[in-house]
Amino acid sequence: MSGRTVAATSLKRQSLPFRKSSGAAATPPIAGWDVVRYGRLCIDLVRNGKEEDVVLANYGITRDQRRALDRYWEERMLGEPEQRLEWKRACDARVAELPGGR
Repeated sequence: MSGRTVAATSLKRQSLPFRKSSGAAATPPIAGWDVVRYGRLCIDLVRNGKEEDVVLANYGITRDQRRALDRYWEERMLGEPEQRLEWKRACDARVAELPGGR
C-alpha cells in the first residue's frame, strides 16, 4: 500500500439515463403547426396506408421538417403534460375519421 487515498470525486461518472428537458421553443419550427395538426400527421403516417413521402407531401412538409416537428412536440409534451393530452385527443379524433375508425 502506498498510503495514498483516491478521492471519489476523481472518478468520472456517466450521466443518469433520464432524459432532461431543455425546454422547447415557444413556437413550432413550422408556422401553423399546433398540437392538433401534429396529432393528425402522426396518425396519418401510421394508419392511412400511404407511403411517408406521400403523407408528408399532402401536409406540405419534408422529412427534415417532420423530424423538427417531432423534436419540438416531444419536448413540449415532456414539459407540458396538458399538451400530451391534447395531442392524444387529436390522434383519437383523427382515427375516428378514418375508414374503419377504431
